[in-house]
This record gives sequence, C-alpha cells and structure tokens, in this order.
Amino acid sequence: HFYAFATALARMDRLFEPVGLKSLHIDHGYEWQLKVLENWHPSINETQGVFATSPDSPANVTLLDPVVVNITVSEIGVHWVFSVSPQGGWAARRDGSFTIQLVLVAV
Repeated sequence: HFYAFATALARMDRLFEPVGLKSLHIDHGYEWQLKVLENWHPSINETQGVFATSPDSPANVTLLDPVVVNITVSEIGVHWVFSVSPQGGWAARRDGSFTIQLVLVAV
C-alpha cells in the first residue's frame, strides 16, 4: 500500500547557526564545506554535492588539504562530509620544530 510522499525544507543558515560555523570562518579564518555523499538534488550537480560553505566561499572550489569528517545519520539516510582548512591553506612551519619532533619520535 502506498500512503504518501513527505518533503521537508530547512533553511541551512538557521540549521547551522547553533553550531557556530559562521564564527569558524569569520573569527578563526577557516574555510569549510558540507557535501552530500550520494543522491544529491540535481540543483547541486555543478558543485558535486556541496550544499553549504563558509561565507564568501564558492561551492565549486576545492579546499586546500582539508581535514575531513564523515557524518552519517542512518535513521534518516543522511551521509555528509564536512571539510575544513585554513584560508589560504596550512602554514608551513619554518622553526624546525617538526624535524625535532620527528627525530624524537624516531628515537
């Protein structure tokens, strides 16, 4: 038996407001993207599933070496990827501390 279709609409800015993603960009200088892994709506084909980004960031631009977190809510079939990286990419360390840490780990 077929009962009905159900649709839900959500304003993404209101959905993410309590999480503080806007602050992540404005106050801390990080770019971020939220992407649907599969079965995305045709309206986001050009962005390959990216449906939310940090302010002033185009959805069709790939972040530089981002940290990536998979988000799954299997009860409702949600599979997202959250990616974040500093604006302009990660800073290179020139003080030699990474080399020192690497030597200490090797010993």
